[in-house]
This record gives sequence, structure tokens and C-alpha cells, in this order.
Amino acid sequence: MSQEDRIEALLRALTLEEKCFLVAGKNMWETCDVDRLGIRSLKTTDGPAGVRGATWIDGTHTTFIPCGISLAATFDPALIERVGDILGAETRSKNSNVLLAPTMNISRSPLGGRNFENFGEDPYLSGIMATSYIKGVQKHGVGACMKHYVANDMETRRFNMNQQIDERTLREIYLKPFQMTLAAQPWTAMAAYPKINGHHADCSTFLLQDILKKEWGFDGLVMSDWGGTNDTVESILAGTDLEMPGPPIRYGKALVEAVKAGKVSEKDHLNASVMRLLRLLERAGLLDPERKQADQELDSDLPEFRQTAREAASGGIVLLKNSGILPLMPQKIKKLAIIGPNAKTPTTGGTGSAALRIDEQALFDEAVAVATEAEIVVLVVGHNNDTEKEGIDRTSLSLPRRTNELVEAICRANANTVVVTQSASAIAMPWAGAPPAIVHAWYQGQENGNALADVLLGHVSPSGKLPVTFPSRLEDHGSHSWFPGDAERDYAEYGEGVLVGYRWFDAKNIQPLWTFGFGLSYTAFRVTDAKVSGTINLDGSAKAIISATVTNTGAHDGAEVVQVYVAPSPVIAQKGRDAPPRSLVGFYKVFVRKGKSELVRISLDVSAVSWFDVEAKGGPSSSGRWRADDGKYKCFLGTSSRDIVAEVEVVVE
Repeated sequence: MSQEDRIEALLRALTLEEKCFLVAGKNMWETCDVDRLGIRSLKTTDGPAGVRGATWIDGTHTTFIPCGISLAATFDPALIERVGDILGAETRSKNSNVLLAPTMNISRSPLGGRNFENFGEDPYLSGIMATSYIKGVQKHGVGACMKHYVANDMETRRFNMNQQIDERTLREIYLKPFQMTLAAQPWTAMAAYPKINGHHADCSTFLLQDILKKEWGFDGLVMSDWGGTNDTVESILAGTDLEMPGPPIRYGKALVEAVKAGKVSEKDHLNASVMRLLRLLERAGLLDPERKQADQELDSDLPEFRQTAREAASGGIVLLKNSGILPLMPQKIKKLAIIGPNAKTPTTGGTGSAALRIDEQALFDEAVAVATEAEIVVLVVGHNNDTEKEGIDRTSLSLPRRTNELVEAICRANANTVVVTQSASAIAMPWAGAPPAIVHAWYQGQENGNALADVLLGHVSPSGKLPVTFPSRLEDHGSHSWFPGDAERDYAEYGEGVLVGYRWFDAKNIQPLWTFGFGLSYTAFRVTDAKVSGTINLDGSAKAIISATVTNTGAHDGAEVVQVYVAPSPVIAQKGRDAPPRSLVGFYKVFVRKGKSELVRISLDVSAVSWFDVEAKGGPSSSGRWRADDGKYKCFLGTSSRDIVAEVEVVVE
């Protein structure tokens, strides 16, 4: 008997009550089981920062990886796949079947409280990194969960906010990472909390059935976010296959009653969700009576896991400014002061607590006094879980309390101050001209200190690039007029449209403080000999290859990220639609030894020049379709969105 035949036989053997409880959680982390048919529970576990297991605190040891935004800053998909490999192995060691990660929402605003989980403001970068993450996780016979589908981009009134997003913006920005990630065949997806255009995500037939399952062909299971099943009938009809957590509120007994009342078709709707759940159990080996599952969660603290976490952490650190003070030379420094709120109470992730109150004048004065006596100061400042966490959004670009005043005072007291900042997104730096060096370190998990030391001491040449734009002031950011919306009316409009992040700054010709894709190194690179071979075919049968030579002209080994941006189709402007001057469509991180050169090749297919035309007919949506226009397209090679080193032309035919 084939797997599908066995699943269909199980479906026929299930009673209505068993079906309705099977598509619901049994407890916080597990699905229901049916002992008489040998159907076991599937166990899920959080989360993006590491595999926690079933226990919230005092559980088994696990690897605490860098936050998602820091992983994105590596611009290194191969490294992220290795991180996913750790998470997959540890999901198995925690006796779990599905890891509730990665988070793939867009960092639409620098104020988003959950930005630390995301892969940044660009949909292409997010899609590439999430795809690699999922590939790594699923190597181990466990599933990943792409979440939160879709537009879970702010925390303000997230359970009820009605977010108005035009379809082109929805498709090109917010849905694109999820669509790209299907290449990795994720086992599950999680519906988001908010409403999108009037419907909660778990109740949106358009999002779940029409796009995800039918148009994209997603064959996995869609679960609710925890407590995010909003209606018994609407949720199951829309395509939410599993209510979590349990015991069930909307499904289970309530679903039995809805089927008996004729509100839900057992044949057309309930059975479809049960089949997806059974297929997921089959993938996880939970329908195989010969396959044993461990009874307890195991510690996982392998040296190779720690090393990969350390590489990922140092790889995401971004050097924003350096006037020659870095790397530090310990043998030449007689007195080094390491001070600041984030130095005394390290912030390793988007959760936890930080008790230091830097507005106490005594601590402030002590820090200045110590800085005055030191030869070099490393000042570590930034946000922590009090200001960046799930459940709330930030209210400004400013660092907490008197932090900016502290930075200015320390820089006045000691001109040799290296400022290290920690945050999940952009922050204001009114003092940026004062210190000779600025390092942005995100939240690096368990290897936070080791990774920072590796970079500051020159054991690793920094190679991280910003996955978000840092504006000089909040008013310059495209989301400013629209984020977080009207909390009293639970209404938010995505008025910036497709001009998210750097796209807004480029379209409006606004100079940011630090540009998307920017990051310095201890060495220097030259990108030359940019060439194009091949053409892009509209039918997807051929790709263009952009190549360039990267030469390390400095004194250190290091890595550079070559980024490719493409100009939009002129048809968009002809139709009176907004379009950014250029969008990221490819990148490659290359390690080059000092004095050596390496060839970089980046392929572009028709998706690089495609856009969603809401006026076109004949597509999967009644209101438009994806299209690509023939012609010649400018492609820009750069080391950031603004630092363009070459232009080439790609033909689409």
C-alpha cells in the first residue's frame, strides 16, 4: 500500500469527532492523537532563536543562535543553512517534529517590536535567507514553519488591526518571501494574527486557499498562531488546517457541531485539512508503528554547534565607521575600559531582562570618570527586551533614556572611543560624528561576547551588511506617516506601497544615515570587469549571468558582498504606478585573501524583472497577474544600495 493509500484509508476509518479533534491541539505544543488507529501526536517547539523544547524555563540546554536580523546581516545563505542544520538537529533532540520558525515578516518600520526575528526590509533577501534556514532545518527529518503568513509587521493591536494593503504591494513585498521559500518545501505555515484587507489571516480564503494552496501549490499544513483561530467556520473554510494550542476552542467539539449543522462540509473542507495533517504526520514518521520516538528531551551543547553560532554571530556584525582605531591591538593598550549599559548587562536576544538604570547620575558620572582614565574605551549601548520585544512597538528611533547623552559625554571624555550599538533595527545616532569607530552588533545569542571580541580584536574581519536602512530621522522613513496606524479604530494603511525601506529613500532622493547593504571591512576591495552573459527569457527558459572580479587590495583577509540591483520596467511608470529606482535581485558573499582575486557569478531569471500588474487579465487573481516586459534593463553592481561600482545591461526577450 502506498503512503497516500494508507493516509486515505486512515481518513475513511476516522469518525467525525476524531477528525474534528485531530485538527486541533491537545496541549500547548502537541496535536491530538487517535490511539485506536495508531495516530500519534505531533510535537511542535519554538522558535527562531533556538529550540526551546516544551519547558519555558529550566529546560534542557540548547544552542542560542543570533537573532534573525543578525543572520540576515551576514548575507551568507550557506552559513544560514548551517545554522538551520543546528536547529534541525536540536529539534530532534528535543523530541519534537516541527520547529516554529523562521519568522519571515518584513521590517517595514524601524519601530517594529519584533524586527529582531525578521530578515530585514527587503523581500528578496528575506526569501533567500529563509529558504536556506528551512533547508538546514529539514535535513533532519523535522519540519520548519514559515511564519507569520502574512504582514505580521507590527505589534500594536496585532490581534485586531485591520491592515489595508493593495494587492501589488502585498504580492511584491510581503508575500514574496513566502513564495520564494516554497523552493525549500516547508512542511508547515503559520497564519498571522492581524486582519489583512478586512479578514483575519486565518479566515482569509484569498490568502490561504487561492494564493498559498492553489496558486503556489503549497502541499503542507497551515496552522493558526497560538490563540489565533478566530472563527470555527470561517477558519476551516479558508484553509486553516490546525488550531493551536489545545485544548481546542474553535475546532474540536465546536467543529463537530458546525459540520452537523451543515455549516462546514465534512467531504469538501474538513477532510482536506485532516489529509494535510495526516500527510504531515507521515512526513514526520508518526504513522510508522516501527519508528520509535524518544520519551525525553536531551541536552545539545556540541562544540561544533557553538562554533557555527559564533561564526554566524561575528558574520552579522556590521562595521559602520572606522577611522583606523580598529582592530584593537591589546599588546599596545595599557588601559582599556569596557563600559555601558549593554556591556554590564549583555543583551543576547529579543527577550530577557536588563535591570541597569543608566539614568542614575552616579552610574553616569562613574562611566565618564572611567573613560577619562582609559587609553581606549569600548562603549556598548543599545536597546534590550524592555524596548524591543514581542507585544509592543518602539515609539522612536532614539536609544533608551539618557543613552545618547552618555555616548556624547564619553566621547568628550575620551576621543578614542569605540561605540558598539545593539538593536534589532535602525536607531538614531545624533553623535555619529564623534567616535572614531561605530560597530552595530544586533543581538547575537550565546556567542554575543565572543563574536564581538573576535571582530574588535581583528580575529575576524567584519563582513556584515545592513539588512535595513538607518534613517537620519524617523520622518525620513517611508513608513513614518502610516505606522503603526490608528489603534483606536484598529485600522492601518500601508500607504508607502512598494516603496519599503531603501526603495523609499531612493525614490524620494533622501540621504539616509546608513544605507541598506552597507558595511565596512578591515581590508579594502575593488570590484572590476563586470560583464553579462546570456539573456533572460520571458518564458523562464534562460537566465542571464552577471560576473565580476573582486580583488582584495588591503592588508587583511576578508569577505565582500557583491549586490545586484535592477531598474524597474518602464511600463510601470507608463501606467502611473510607483516603482523604486532599483531593487535587490541578487547577491554573493565571497571570501578573498589579501592580494588575491575571486570571480563572482550571479544569475538572474525572469523573476528579477517581474512585477504584479493589478490591471492585467488572465492571471490567478481576478484583479491582476505577474508580468515581465521585454527590453533592456539596467543592472547595478554595488557594495550597498547606494555604493554602486558598475552598471551593466541585461536583455529580456
